[in-house]
Amino acid sequence: MAGLRYKLLLLFGVVLCAGMMTQAAQTCEAQPCGEEGDEWAAAKLNFGTNFPVEGRVFDAENQIFLEPWKRHIVTGGDGVYEIKRAANGSLLTSELVAGGYFLGLAQVGSFVYALKQSKGCSESAVDNLIVAAHATGSGPLTFVNVFELQGFTLPNGFAYHPQSHRFFVADTAFLKNSGKIVAVELNPSNALQLSNQTTWLDHSVASHPNGLRIFNESLYFSDDDLLTHLYRVPINANGTPGTAKSVYWRESIFDDFQLVHFVGKSAPLLMLCDYARGEIVFLDHLTGEERGVTPFEDFTGPSSVMQVPAGSSSEFPEGAIVVTDKGVVCDSTGNGNRVSFFNVTIS
Repeated sequence: MAGLRYKLLLLFGVVLCAGMMTQAAQTCEAQPCGEEGDEWAAAKLNFGTNFPVEGRVFDAENQIFLEPWKRHIVTGGDGVYEIKRAANGSLLTSELVAGGYFLGLAQVGSFVYALKQSKGCSESAVDNLIVAAHATGSGPLTFVNVFELQGFTLPNGFAYHPQSHRFFVADTAFLKNSGKIVAVELNPSNALQLSNQTTWLDHSVASHPNGLRIFNESLYFSDDDLLTHLYRVPINANGTPGTAKSVYWRESIFDDFQLVHFVGKSAPLLMLCDYARGEIVFLDHLTGEERGVTPFEDFTGPSSVMQVPAGSSSEFPEGAIVVTDKGVVCDSTGNGNRVSFFNVTIS
């Protein structure tokens, strides 16, 4: 995310300008390409206007819709924000927590958890923490430290696996080449008690893991190595990892991702943030087949993407796609540093 990631972005720009970029490629190891995608074969994604939310979020990183209230929470390089609707009807950012560099988010019951560094824009932070706050329908979030990650340089992706009561955390570790994904146990009887950090995937499998999600008992993660991949790893019944397989790759830099559901389609698509190209790629989440790419020219480093939940009472239109746009890492004055949203229809 920081340091080398910025250098990689500059290098990527040089390669792109030299005309050496190739079009996206994907593998079809899960099943033959098109088997799940039959209902998408003739479908076309139509992208509406990308609308910015008023107010800046420095190094906008991650987001979550807190259930059941649909509060939209965003993490950034100087705190935690909530998106609210002003009296004039416009959407704007409202700071909830000041201070600290916040990253990944997860919710378990009535608690929201976040990754936090006291010193951001660096892989030399003294502390890399998991913090937690009791969530309600309104009011501030008061985060407390619940676990200090050991041997971490850059905590990034973050997801909870309810079947095993474990959090999975990605250590991107660009500069130290010690990337990994670890598991941390949560006491199901005490939301503030975490323990027993173990390495789930080491550097030989997860070189520089970034985004991390769990779908259908498989852990997906983006890995920003020389070629950027989106990997799928089955979670075995005993909690151990199965064999990692590449779902999709590009010569680029990937960040976070999430599923998106469309009315009339049984299979969801996966929305993937291509940080370097400034795009959101829509994929078949099993085969990696591309279904659409955003045409917007105003993304400068999308870092996370989510669909507004169905039946939502959130401030956004139901079904809209919400994006945090980081821009250049640790540049508070440049483009990015914001939240925006757009609608997608199919024809």
